[in-house]
Amino acid sequence: MNHAFRLLAIAGLVVLLSSPARANFTDGLLAAQRGDYPSAIAAWRPLASAGDAAAQANLGILYEQGLGVEKDMAEAAVWYEKAAQNGNLEAQFHIGMLYAVGQGIPQDYTKAYTWFETAASRGDPRAEYNLGVLLADGLGRLPAPGQAAPWFRKAAEQDYAEAQYRYAVMMLEGQGPENDPALLSRYLLAAANVGITDAQFRLGQLLLKGMPGIPMNATEGLRWLEAGAEQNYIPAIVELGIAYYQGHGTPPDFAKAHTLFTKAAEAGRPSAQFNLCLMSQNGQGMPQDYVQAHFWCNVAAAGFPSGTEREMAIRLRDEIGESLSGKSLEKAQDLAKAWWEKHQEK
Repeated sequence: MNHAFRLLAIAGLVVLLSSPARANFTDGLLAAQRGDYPSAIAAWRPLASAGDAAAQANLGILYEQGLGVEKDMAEAAVWYEKAAQNGNLEAQFHIGMLYAVGQGIPQDYTKAYTWFETAASRGDPRAEYNLGVLLADGLGRLPAPGQAAPWFRKAAEQDYAEAQYRYAVMMLEGQGPENDPALLSRYLLAAANVGITDAQFRLGQLLLKGMPGIPMNATEGLRWLEAGAEQNYIPAIVELGIAYYQGHGTPPDFAKAHTLFTKAAEAGRPSAQFNLCLMSQNGQGMPQDYVQAHFWCNVAAAGFPSGTEREMAIRLRDEIGESLSGKSLEKAQDLAKAWWEKHQEK
């Protein structure tokens, strides 16, 4: 499965760090808490220049977020790196993030790995998760899912939802060191509950079909597919359309299936386009329409990679084309041409 590069995004809220009690640091903390960031900077800058790691980290946060100063990722990186070198855990995570995504400093996965490993060794679940991403996705190195799995597991044990999702996917795909259906189900459910769309989709699929150790629950499976579809996650929309078409967990409803397939087809999903071809040909969820059937099979054939599915779409398109008049065939071809032009513009 091709995962997007999903390092944890830096939080929008300012995380203010503690420091040994001293008047200037406390003054800065109180100023920041009431939103007076220029006063916080004035209090923390002398301490940061003198090597105070918490003050350095807080300056990094303020520069990153543009609070009290103009946003400056390069300056944020300078202060984060100083604080990280002085042992500040929050800064170690943040400088790892900046190296990973190349903000304020050149992208460097090796340095990102080093800082994430440092923070992860101290139990930071965000760093544990990001270390797993670098290893699993082969960023700056060859993919090493076997090395990634323990880091995902460590973060998952701290209820880190992204890590629970990634570890569950590894188990589903046979890449993880464990085969524990109860753990798989629990982690997918935790990730789905916080809105991770692929977790909702996978959990829905899993419950609709069941597997050894996880009994089928079509009602719950349908509910999770609907949750993913509500977030416009195309795989969930397609799977939900199939469930309505087949009457799996719900009475068959061709009209709903047609609506869902249309949404996915317009988003460029060839399987949904092919399903619309079949439904148009058979008059399911809409009046029978061979022009629409030819159009959708034509679009699907262009979208599928070389292989059986593409050959099937081409064969059905050509069979339908033989039953159309010259004028109707031209209309279907014009619809496909207009669709391609419209979607190439996007």
